[in-house]
Amino acid sequence: MLRVIAEANYVPNGVARSMSHGKTSILGLVLPDITNPFFPGIARGVEDAAGSFGYRVILCNTDNDRDTEASYLRTLREQRVDGIILVGTSHFDEAEIRALVGDIPLVWCDRVPASGASCAVLTDHYQGARLAVGHLLELGHRDIAMIAGPPVSAALERQRAFLDVLHEAGMGVPEHRMVQGDFRYDSGWRAMNRILEDETVTAVFCANDMMAFGAINAIFQRGLRVPEQISVIGYDNILFAEWSRPALTTVAQPIYLLGVQAVELLMDAMEGTISPPVRRLLEPTLVIRNSTARVNA
Repeated sequence: MLRVIAEANYVPNGVARSMSHGKTSILGLVLPDITNPFFPGIARGVEDAAGSFGYRVILCNTDNDRDTEASYLRTLREQRVDGIILVGTSHFDEAEIRALVGDIPLVWCDRVPASGASCAVLTDHYQGARLAVGHLLELGHRDIAMIAGPPVSAALERQRAFLDVLHEAGMGVPEHRMVQGDFRYDSGWRAMNRILEDETVTAVFCANDMMAFGAINAIFQRGLRVPEQISVIGYDNILFAEWSRPALTTVAQPIYLLGVQAVELLMDAMEGTISPPVRRLLEPTLVIRNSTARVNA
């Protein structure tokens, strides 16, 4: 019998076999942009944690495209994955996600839907942004701009903290000093060029590191220096933040731990030991490097 199987090049149908046991031992991981170094860090945490529970991971990169995201979610449902982790931006609200994936247990990572009814693991983005803006104030900066992110929960919390801290310091924010990006390098470059039309700006808080790199390049192209003339601070602490020149001051998220805890929370949801909504809130830290300095230093 074994010889016949070998000669026929037979491969067992893993999905059919797993269905007979009621599970596939596969998790779906949906990411918005695999080219952003923040997301592979989460993916590594997810894969390592999933493996420790005996699960494999199907990685789905949506490239921030609505149709691609919908297609992947339908595929994960067709593949009968045991659970899904949604990382970052989604083009759908919670009801639409449920219509696509059915009753598959679901955990959000890094952001939460507007309804807030799902389980989620995320960093305290509001507190992280307060650390960033407070650092600039401590350095004597008063003419501070922000390159904000897209209208998702994480970016909105960072923007809210930026405005709150400056308001508490008795400072307003002129409209032209708040420019929205999309978390990508090019949008940071474009936003910084708009901000540089105000020659009084001495510091800029970027809602993520990729936009901060774009902002620094725009500053250099104008013949200005970082941090001597303009301080730049990012958010995330991706690997390149330490390697950039100047090394980027940023707010560190526990990126790998986000992925690990997303899996742990998903396991609890799959076993039915928790009921949504459940939140795990991780603490950010400020990492001071060479891209920020005292005003007019």
